Amino acid sequence: MRQRLKEALFGKRDTRRFAAWAREQAVFLDPETAAAGDIEKLSFLDEAIQNKRVVFLGEPNHFIHEKYGFRLLFLRYLFSRGWRHVGEEMGWSDGGRVDRYLADGLEDHLDRVAIYGFHGARRADRDDRPTGILRDSFENYPEAAFRAEQVGFARALRALSEGRPAGADRLRFFGFDVDALPGGGYEDVEELLEPVRGDPAVEELRARLSRASGETLEQEVERLTRAVSFAEAQRRRLEAVLGPERFRRLAQDLGCLRDSFDWIRLAHPAPDFDALNVAMAAREGVMHRTLLHVLSGLGPKERVVLMSHSLHLTRDSRRIQGFLQGAMPGGKRLPPVGDFIHRLLPGEVFSVWMLYDRGRDAQPYRWLSQELTSVPGSLNAALAEVGPAFVLATGSPDPRAGLLRRPMKMVHTSNAVCLAAMAEQTDALYFVREVSPLRT
Repeated sequence: MRQRLKEALFGKRDTRRFAAWAREQAVFLDPETAAAGDIEKLSFLDEAIQNKRVVFLGEPNHFIHEKYGFRLLFLRYLFSRGWRHVGEEMGWSDGGRVDRYLADGLEDHLDRVAIYGFHGARRADRDDRPTGILRDSFENYPEAAFRAEQVGFARALRALSEGRPAGADRLRFFGFDVDALPGGGYEDVEELLEPVRGDPAVEELRARLSRASGETLEQEVERLTRAVSFAEAQRRRLEAVLGPERFRRLAQDLGCLRDSFDWIRLAHPAPDFDALNVAMAAREGVMHRTLLHVLSGLGPKERVVLMSHSLHLTRDSRRIQGFLQGAMPGGKRLPPVGDFIHRLLPGEVFSVWMLYDRGRDAQPYRWLSQELTSVPGSLNAALAEVGPAFVLATGSPDPRAGLLRRPMKMVHTSNAVCLAAMAEQTDALYFVREVSPLRT
C-alpha cells in the first residue's frame, strides 16, 4: 500500500513537472481551425526535417474527425518545404483514382473510389462480404461520414497542389494498402492495355484476366496468380509495347489486384484474432512491397509522407509492450511497415504521432465502445494537463520531459492501451484533448 501511494505521489509530481515544461515548449493550436492554421508555427521543425526522406503522420484512430486537421496542417507545412508525394493507408487502386483527381480536378474519379463506397467493381455472381470477426466492419461501417471526410480531405489536397508556385511539381498521391473492396484493379489494367490492344501478348494477358462466371474466390486468386506469372514471363515483349514505366505500373497493378483478393480470402472468413493475424501478416507484406515500388521509382531528392495508424508507423514495435495483443499490424509475423521503412532508410525518417485524451469516435464494431475515456496514468492524460491542442517535439533532454523517454501507457483506438516511450517512436506529437466522430 505504501509503495503504491509513493508511486502515485511521484507520478503526480512528474506529471506536474512535465506539464510545466510542455507549456513552455509547445506550439498551441485551435483544434477547430488547425487545418488552416499558420504553418510557420511549425518552422521550429525545419532543421529536424532537413535531411529526412520520409515523414510518418501516425493517427491513433481512423474514426475521428480531428485527424484531418492534423494531416492537413502537417501536409501544408511539408508541401511548403518541398514534399510532393503522399501515401495513405488505402488500396493501391483507390489511391490511383485519388491521384487522378488531384491531376485534373474531375470528381468522377472520387466517385469510383471503392473505400469511399463505390460498388461498381464488385462481382455480381459472388458474395465476398466478411462472415467472421470483420463482419461488423462492413455491416456498420460509417460509410457516409467516412466518404464526406475523405472527399473533403481530397479537395483540400487539390487546393493545396493547385496553389503551388508556377513551375513547381504538383502533389502526387498513392495508396500503399490492399484494396479492402478489390476489383478496381481490373479497370486500371484494362486502361493501361487499351492503347496496345491487338498485340498477341497483350491479348493473351487480357484473356487470362477475364473473370470466369461462377468462379470461387480461391479460383480467382489462382487465376490472377497465373496472370502475374505470365506478365513477368512476357516482360521483354510487354516492355517493348508498353514502355518500361508503363510495364512497371502494370506489374504493380496486377500484383496488388491479386494480393487484395488474397487478403479477403484470408481475412473475411477469419473467426478469431489468431486466424485474422495470418491475413494481417499478408497485408503488411503488401505494404512493404508497395512502398519499395514507390521509393524505387523516385529520384534521390524526392521525399514522401506516409499517413496511417500509428501502430503501422512504429520505428521499432519490439519496444512497445502490449503491441501484439489481438490482431495487429504485421500479424505477429512481420514488422509493421514503419519498422520496415525505418530499417531500410536509417536516419532518414521523421515521425509525428497524433494523440488524444477523450471523446467519441465512429468505429463500427458493436462489441467495442465508441466512448473514448481518459486513462489515469497515461501519457494521454498527462498531455491533457498541458492544453487543448498543440504540437510538441519529443527529443528534449530536459529532465522535466522524462515522461516522453520512459515507457508510458499510450491509448489508441477503442481505449486500447500499450506501453511505449514516445521519444523512441516519434520526433514530435500532435495532441488534441477531446475528439469527435467522423462528420457528414
